[in-house]
Amino acid sequence: MKFLVNGRFLIMYKDYVFDNIDVLVSYLYARKNDMNAVMLQKSLYFLYAFYAGMYYQNTKQLDFKGDAPLPNELFKAEFEAWTYGPVIKEVFEKRAQGPEYYLDFLQSKEYTNAIEEIANKSYGSEVFTFIDDLFADISSRSTFSLVQRSHEDKAWIEAFEAGQVTMNNLDIILEYSEDVRSPRR
Repeated sequence: MKFLVNGRFLIMYKDYVFDNIDVLVSYLYARKNDMNAVMLQKSLYFLYAFYAGMYYQNTKQLDFKGDAPLPNELFKAEFEAWTYGPVIKEVFEKRAQGPEYYLDFLQSKEYTNAIEEIANKSYGSEVFTFIDDLFADISSRSTFSLVQRSHEDKAWIEAFEAGQVTMNNLDIILEYSEDVRSPRR
């Protein structure tokens, strides 16, 4: 979005790729409809963390394709530190009785419109390629290995050991920004 203010263009950027997390969850179920609840939660966590690690305030992508940069975060995250790793309670509650809510949402106009809107952005294909590639890797792993891996993250450890429910998103972002953007030795 561009707005003219006092003779200058002011560019407004989106905070999140997905304004509604139900759209992303349904998108994932379209790719793997037999996913269990724990795999879903770990998929959301790792997609969020790696996306933010790559794109959050990353100056290398600020002029992506000559248009607005990618949003800093994939979705508005409210992760909680549960025994089996990070969980988004809202998604947990909707998924508690099975995946039907999200499978039905796939057929909705809201889902179709949201996916089309993202696809039509200058960064749409980049985001969907990122999600598809990372989700293929995540979903090929065992649920237990994903839980174990999430237990290695400092943001989860600190929140869980302190008895806090809510994880700090900035801690997740900073940890993954360092891991993703720093060359491994």
